[in-house]
Amino acid sequence: KPDTFHTSDLPRALQTANIVGGHLGMTPHVNTNIRDWNTGSLAGTSVKEALPQLQHLIDHPDEPAPGGEPFQTYLNRFVPAMKALVASPGAHLVVGHARGGAILDGIASPVGGVGDQTDPAMVKEKPRVQPGGAMLINPQWQVKVKNP
Repeated sequence: KPDTFHTSDLPRALQTANIVGGHLGMTPHVNTNIRDWNTGSLAGTSVKEALPQLQHLIDHPDEPAPGGEPFQTYLNRFVPAMKALVASPGAHLVVGHARGGAILDGIASPVGGVGDQTDPAMVKEKPRVQPGGAMLINPQWQVKVKNP
């Protein structure tokens, strides 16, 4: 059983967290810092259609997504929240989003400096963790991914 249990406030994460919490006998703490990047009008479009623009926005992190937020704004709230959990003692369960998994992989990358900055190339790649999968990160930023 984890020591803490956190979830994004977005409906798809809340739904999963409530199911998991029911099995664990725990209530998740809703943390808006875990919320996925607000890509505005790009949300809900096909990956093929949105990918070039998303990659452009990752390369220009201060430029806001149309009707959404800049990638840097997302990083500024998500990364410190995740670094704090990884650094704190105990086991922490987080129900989040695939993009967050790619960012965490990027932080764990030797290119990113293992626990320091995000490797930008990894953020552009398809996340290793799939829907329903799990990513385990220890305080040394060693990552294991378990997919269904």
